[in-house]
Amino acid sequence: MVHMRDLIIILTTLSISMSAPSGAAMAQEVQVFDGETLSLDGSVYRLYGVDAPEMDQYCIFRNRLFPCGQIAKDALTDMISESQIRCRAVRDLYTVQSEQVDNDEAVVARCTANGYDLSKGMADTGWAMAHPKTGQRYRAIQLNAREAERGLWRGDFVMPWEWRQGRRLPQESGTDLTN
Repeated sequence: MVHMRDLIIILTTLSISMSAPSGAAMAQEVQVFDGETLSLDGSVYRLYGVDAPEMDQYCIFRNRLFPCGQIAKDALTDMISESQIRCRAVRDLYTVQSEQVDNDEAVVARCTANGYDLSKGMADTGWAMAHPKTGQRYRAIQLNAREAERGLWRGDFVMPWEWRQGRRLPQESGTDLTN
């Protein structure tokens, strides 16, 4: 039979051990918005050096339209799953000039999942392109993905920065893509 005093000691011990930080990483609140933007503990970051398809952007694989923006988001989500995420803001000439106006106050950052560069991962899997102004370090990785026909390189697509300027695949125009 457990006495009230013993029960209080057990509950207090459990409470202390559950609230005290351990050697394991503390839980993080992470949300992925698209193939290059995520929220980490309330701060929004855009991956430095890469540009992923927009959420409503489509591409073609095997003669069919696919929501490549959603697929890129899923790729980033899979990449960070069960990982410790860290983001460090990047302040280079381009990010200082642009002041992140193009991405709703997101901080341009180098983000890692368990130490692995997420921009590199997205370029390597073919779900993001080396950014034309900041992606020099990812161009060779993008070329390898293209040669191996990974991700977007398996089909036909419009570069994200051209898509935002209004360029579309011929199959996209006049097609109801909500079905």
